[in-house]
Amino acid sequence: MDKAPERRKEKRTEQRGIIMVSEQAADYWVYVQLGNVSENGLYFESEHSFRPGNKIQFRYDNPPYKPFPEDHPATVQWCRQLSNEESLLSYGVGIKRI
Repeated sequence: MDKAPERRKEKRTEQRGIIMVSEQAADYWVYVQLGNVSENGLYFESEHSFRPGNKIQFRYDNPPYKPFPEDHPATVQWCRQLSNEESLLSYGVGIKRI
């Protein structure tokens, strides 16, 4: 399958790890698999779908630096279902930091 042309203006850096994500109106957090980061956003994979346009917060499960801001606000830019060949998880999600 051919990949779509790159439309991002910022360099992405592959980064694996676990982060926690919560939708703004939710009172719970879900664990997701971090895939890559850029200056203004990141990509993760999840079993939970997220609606584009929704406000969320994310935090690192094990922050790389102390002190590190705990919660980071962001907006969901896109969410798409992943095939079994792409990932063991169901959804790929792109978010933009606010």
